[in-house]
Amino acid sequence: MRKLGKSILSALALGACVALIVGGFAGCGGSKPAADKTGPATDQAAASLVFGTKSASVKSVEVANKTTRAITKIDLKSSTEADWTQHLTASSPWKDGEKAQIYYAELASDTSASKPATSEDVAVALRPQFDIQLTFTDAQTCVLHGASLEGLTDACFEYDAASKLAYLQYSDSGQTYTTLDAEKAYAAQHPAPGNAGADSAAANKAKDGGVAAASKAAAEKKALDAMKAAEARKAANRKRSQGSSSVKQKNDQCVNDLLLK
Repeated sequence: MRKLGKSILSALALGACVALIVGGFAGCGGSKPAADKTGPATDQAAASLVFGTKSASVKSVEVANKTTRAITKIDLKSSTEADWTQHLTASSPWKDGEKAQIYYAELASDTSASKPATSEDVAVALRPQFDIQLTFTDAQTCVLHGASLEGLTDACFEYDAASKLAYLQYSDSGQTYTTLDAEKAYAAQHPAPGNAGADSAAANKAKDGGVAAASKAAAEKKALDAMKAAEARKAANRKRSQGSSSVKQKNDQCVNDLLLK
């Protein structure tokens, strides 16, 4: 009996050791997939498109390209400056639908012209205002005016085909904003050189048309006045002719009366 008891205890101890070893292998096998999941995500974040150079002295904003065209360069300047002061490029064209991290230098001073009416607009206006020029792969450009880049979320550059204007759409403090109406207002106040030439040509054409119409009207009036004068002379001549005929008839009647006597 004692030998049987010892055999049972030995078997139980051996079974417990086997269970511990198998459990240890199972635990090691279960931790492997978690490591595989974290690796690709980190690599993907590091591979995002970047404009500009990251450093401690610059700021950054993530923006999506929704202009339907690929962008090769971004130029920035203050809204009060005449020349572009920052020229940002990337290692490859910024394709439509792709996000990019934009590193830019902060402007030296606030360039907002006036305070908007609402507190939300004031918060946005107190940030430095940028003009942003987008250069596409076909060398065509579009300019966004008076944009604030700091603190934006869900930001994207978009293009309105009807007005041929680029604009910025973004979220700020839980609200979604777009600068399309502001771009349309700016375009109305500052027509492009080509449009200005067309407007000038149209104005000159209208002016020439007005001069031609005035000359035609003057000529027609002159012709009408000449016609009226001619008719008046004819009427006067007829009247004189009728008067002369009446006097002659009267004189002839007097002569006949004398002869009859």
